[in-house]
Amino acid sequence: MIKFKTIQTKIISLSIATIVLFFGINFLLQLNEIEEYAFEMIESTNNIVNDLLVEHISAYVYNHDEVNIQLSIDSINSDYIKSIYILDKDGIIIAKNKSPNIVQEIHPMFETLLKKEHNSIRNTEQYIVMDIFSVLDVPIGYMVVEANLETYNNYIKRELFEFIIEGLLLISVFFIISYFVAKSIVSPIYDIVYKLSNTKDDDILMFPKQEQKEFQYLGVNIANKHNKLLESKSNLNTIFDMTTDGIAIIDKNTNFLFVNRAFGEITGYTKDSLLERSFIEFIPLDFKDEIIDIIRDVFYKGSHSSFENSCSVNHDKIIDAIISMNLMPDRKIIMLVLKDVTKENQYKKEKLEQERKFIEQTRMAQMGEMISMIAHQWRQPLSSISATSMNMMIKIQLGEYDLETKEGRDKCENSFIKQLNNIEHYTQSLTTTINDFRNFYKPNKLQVLSTLEDVVAKSLKIIEGSLTNDNIDIVYDYNFKEKIALYDSELMQVVLNILKNAQDNFKEKGIEKPLIKITTKDSSLIICDNGGGIPERIMKNIFDPYFSTKDEKNGTGLGLYMSKIIVNDHHKGALHVDNQEAIEGEGIGACFTIKLNLSSQSLEG
Repeated sequence: MIKFKTIQTKIISLSIATIVLFFGINFLLQLNEIEEYAFEMIESTNNIVNDLLVEHISAYVYNHDEVNIQLSIDSINSDYIKSIYILDKDGIIIAKNKSPNIVQEIHPMFETLLKKEHNSIRNTEQYIVMDIFSVLDVPIGYMVVEANLETYNNYIKRELFEFIIEGLLLISVFFIISYFVAKSIVSPIYDIVYKLSNTKDDDILMFPKQEQKEFQYLGVNIANKHNKLLESKSNLNTIFDMTTDGIAIIDKNTNFLFVNRAFGEITGYTKDSLLERSFIEFIPLDFKDEIIDIIRDVFYKGSHSSFENSCSVNHDKIIDAIISMNLMPDRKIIMLVLKDVTKENQYKKEKLEQERKFIEQTRMAQMGEMISMIAHQWRQPLSSISATSMNMMIKIQLGEYDLETKEGRDKCENSFIKQLNNIEHYTQSLTTTINDFRNFYKPNKLQVLSTLEDVVAKSLKIIEGSLTNDNIDIVYDYNFKEKIALYDSELMQVVLNILKNAQDNFKEKGIEKPLIKITTKDSSLIICDNGGGIPERIMKNIFDPYFSTKDEKNGTGLGLYMSKIIVNDHHKGALHVDNQEAIEGEGIGACFTIKLNLSSQSLEG
């Protein structure tokens, strides 16, 4: 297929093709008319000659006047007549134009013409007509006239030559007209294209006024579209430059095609210098292969990728960055978003360290209380050990056993063994108490599978003696017994803190029948009391750090704050408190709900 490189060439070519097609069709029509006209001229001339000779030389033929016959046919002078033959009744030539010396012979076409319809052969290759001289319908001779087809062909050639010359002149004129028409059409387009090609992307586009309204309309619309796109691009660049995240466009070779202001600020390079660099240059050597694989996947799989990685920026500074990659619709470039999270990560580390210190401070603050509980739980076993050993010593000093006899010695031995077994029992009780407290203070970095009921049981081993000493009753309602992944010692700290706060509140308010109800339901641990609830004015501040309703000797204000961190941050759950109707009696009580998110729990380690 022919391809036209320019509109002007296309217009001229189509115009010439149209006139050539028109000329070709007209040529075929004219050729037929010329042939028909030339053939009519031959027939007309032949008919005239035949009629004239038949009328004038019939008598000469009858009288065998060959001299006058010859004179008559020689007088016929026409380019359309090639030869005239006069034959006798037997077809023998007796005269021929321009040939006075005749050889007496039969005309070669005589027999053929006699057999033909109308005694003639009429076509473009041969035109011969034979007429009859007769008297009383009796043939006395014949006349054969042969047309000059060379004249016929020359006429056709001459007419066709003139027609072709006229056609070429017409095509030439039409070509010139088409050229100037095409130029008048294309010239404004060239002006528009030239203006477009010489207008920078950031320049406002304006076209000179055009004479033709159509091109004026075209130029105005192109300019409006360009300027609107320019405005949109400017707005988009403004948005890109206002964002704090670095935005860049990279190709398959990770070369930068576009960067915003923030990307330059994060990396420490100017926009121009970045456009001469590759994104992979900012990736530390240990991660280059991994990042290249990610970019390849984004290009060839059309996937989206977001990940955190270290980046080496200006002056070999290493930053933490979240990198997001999206394949653009043309599938040739990637939009890359770079977010510097170095400060956020540092803040998280500092926060975790601060939380760790808070937890340690809370544990240290609770240690005095725990030692008091240990002393309380040890008091009875130690008293029993002391009384048992004193009893053994007194019996020996009083000589209660006769060690001189076997019976006395056996009695003493049995008594001592019984007393030593009691001492061993009391010692084991002390050891159990020490182990319970040691497990509570043991650093716990790994999650374990445990039930909420087990966490409560471990917590009560530590504080139950103190609660019993203050006549605090505990009611249990366990409805959730599934094992879940949790930090048990940290969750024990939360339970102990809530129980200790309830115990202190009972003492402060002098509650006559203090009661605590512990419920498990739908992965939640609910601890309620009948201590009168929490005043509404301080409800919103109760989980704030260093906020305490106790005096400086009895509270640090960190217990509930750290409890919320342990539940919300470490366990991805929720800790909240509200006032509900008291478990027993009138009034209200505080209810702490520890809601654990099962979907976010995972067993680590």
